[in-house]
Amino acid sequence: MSEAGESKPMAIGHAALLTFAAQIAQLAAGTINGILVARLLGPAGKGVVALVMLSGSLAVTFGGLGVGMYYGCVAGRGQFSRAALRSNAILCAALGTFLMTGLGLSLWCAGVLPVTGAELAWVLAPVPFGLVMRNFAGIFQGEGRFGQYNAVLTAMWLVIPLATLSLGLTMGGVSAALAAWCLGHVVAALLASWLLRGAGVASMDLRLLRSALAFGVAVWSVQLVGETNLRFDNYVAALVGGAEGAGYYSVAVSITNLLFHLPAAIGTGALPHLAMASGEEAARLTGMGCRISLWTSAGFALIAALLARPMIRLLFGAEFEPAVVPLLWLLPGVVAYALAHVTTSYFYGQAGRPMLNGLVALISLVLGLAACAVLAPRFGLAGVAAGVSSGRIIAIAVNLWLFTRLSRCSLAEVLLPRASDLALVLAPLRRLWLEEKSA
Repeated sequence: MSEAGESKPMAIGHAALLTFAAQIAQLAAGTINGILVARLLGPAGKGVVALVMLSGSLAVTFGGLGVGMYYGCVAGRGQFSRAALRSNAILCAALGTFLMTGLGLSLWCAGVLPVTGAELAWVLAPVPFGLVMRNFAGIFQGEGRFGQYNAVLTAMWLVIPLATLSLGLTMGGVSAALAAWCLGHVVAALLASWLLRGAGVASMDLRLLRSALAFGVAVWSVQLVGETNLRFDNYVAALVGGAEGAGYYSVAVSITNLLFHLPAAIGTGALPHLAMASGEEAARLTGMGCRISLWTSAGFALIAALLARPMIRLLFGAEFEPAVVPLLWLLPGVVAYALAHVTTSYFYGQAGRPMLNGLVALISLVLGLAACAVLAPRFGLAGVAAGVSSGRIIAIAVNLWLFTRLSRCSLAEVLLPRASDLALVLAPLRRLWLEEKSA
């Protein structure tokens, strides 16, 4: 392979490694925060905090209108100035905040949302800051500025456990944990604004606004289905087991979701390259990312299965041991669905068909809900987890069929590992070691 042919995989590898390292830091901080909440509040308090934080994260995602992904695809093309992108990002964040606040208050006043006014306030409080953070991070991603991209997201998760500890020891209660979570969003938004401080201010560009919303709304509809697919089981667990069941299940989900970090990092690093690559090159890069994601996730899943019980007892306490069985049932679906994080960037950036992601997520959601309806009444939280995994595995089979038809990659190129994959994973680490040695 030529040096030019190697440059994009290496660039993606470096971006993915940097993003993966940042996600490990975020993961460590998030795990510490989860342990603190569990130790301070117990299973029921952990369940309440988990559900409110989950609902707030969904509000940020849906209020984003999909424009962050648009910036990730176009910011590096030079089509719009950074000042124009920054101004557009702020405007879209304001629109999203208005939308989610109005929707949340309307549903609450109509009695559709079974929450208190205080809980709704905690759900909505981080939305404006989360939207600014997400939109600015999309600009960093599109420009290939992965240091800034990861710094913003990591800062949020470094602040949250520190604030949880300090507020939990002083104020105490659920409100302290939720206040810490909101504070993390505020700090991340301020940091993102500071990192983009040199962009200046531009007048509203109607062409950019139309393009961002046209692309974003298509992505948003996909995200609506996708995020619901990835989160609905937490609410089902709360229906099945109450606040304590939600607490147990949130621990299982937090551990199994660790397997998504490397595939997500690969997809994040690949998006701007896939958007500008030729069809053949994009297919090759995506196939390589799928192979690496699948087999690393499978290896981590095996480790998680072997260490699940002692790990949960050590970190969260013996009272959280009921999380072990649903964790084991979640693992097969998580390993399979890791592939979707990579093919998503192909469908967005190269194929320009984001609705395919929505189709895959919809299949997973519908089948998962149906399986949960059958299994949860009889098997409880384990039935919820098994239902989710079955839906994800079938959906990924459809996902692979769609990708191979569009890209003309064979299943072997997507699923069977190669020696060159390991070399690519180790290359950035080797380069860092050589640089450190020479220094």
